[in-house]
Amino acid sequence: MASWFKPSVSALDSVANTIRFQQAAMAAEARYYKSRCAQFHKMLQQFQERNKEFKELQHAHECLRREVAQLRAQLRQEENQYTNPNGKRVRLDPGGATPTVVDDSMYYTESNKKI
Repeated sequence: MASWFKPSVSALDSVANTIRFQQAAMAAEARYYKSRCAQFHKMLQQFQERNKEFKELQHAHECLRREVAQLRAQLRQEENQYTNPNGKRVRLDPGGATPTVVDDSMYYTESNKKI
């Protein structure tokens, strides 16, 4: 009952102190969350840059995969080009230009054993 008989100036002063405290607390929270937002924004930019780099590398990897597949197919075609009717590769001339067919029969004896 003693608070009922306090002067109104004292009551208004306590209300003002409460309001100042609330404003200071809200301002501190706003500064804290603003700094956290800036941190997350920087992190988000880094992730976006890394994601962009990853996609570029992924695209380059896919292009290189296709190129390797094409080169392998080309190599198979070239290997098939230099095979004789028996399915064996022909010996290339040491000079390098044209393949020459070597008869394998000279390397075998009459009992079909390799010398």
